[in-house]
Amino acid sequence: GENTAEQEEFFEGIKLTYEAVIAFIKRLAAEAEATEGSEMMAKALYNISDNPPDSFYEACLAAYIYFMVSEHVDGLQARSLSNFDRVYYPYWVRDMERGVSEDELKRQLAYYLMQFAAIDNYWGQPVYLGGTKEDGTSEINPLSYIFLDVYDRMGIYNPKIQLKISDKSTPKEFILKARYDKAR
Repeated sequence: GENTAEQEEFFEGIKLTYEAVIAFIKRLAAEAEATEGSEMMAKALYNISDNPPDSFYEACLAAYIYFMVSEHVDGLQARSLSNFDRVYYPYWVRDMERGVSEDELKRQLAYYLMQFAAIDNYWGQPVYLGGTKEDGTSEINPLSYIFLDVYDRMGIYNPKIQLKISDKSTPKEFILKARYDKAR
């Protein structure tokens, strides 16, 4: 169908916003390119300015930029950093298949988490793990456990972890791992 003039203006505003965000990402990429030691970030920023993320690092970087633009430019509170294990696991697997070491991926995860720990949002930025798939099976996967390990090793409290559990499908060992407190 046809859009009204008001609808066309709205969509033009959205287009301008997206173009501005893309230009911002490209400016960040140019700055990273000019900064020694930031080659990986520059390459990732250039890629996500024109393409969907292709790696775990790029997916985390895109999410962080979205968060920063939403929170600090648009003034919208980004309440959750997503169902992390479900959303990021395909990138994790793809990188492992490409030969990226698990240690390197854990380092990238720690770097991502540290960005939110450093912000120290007073409300504690939420991120959640788990849930169930349409068929009732658990969303818990190897990244769910790795996330808890990295988070625990870092000793941080932000982002705050929320779990979506099911009495029927969430592995008990995952729940116990999440409840474990080294201070006890």
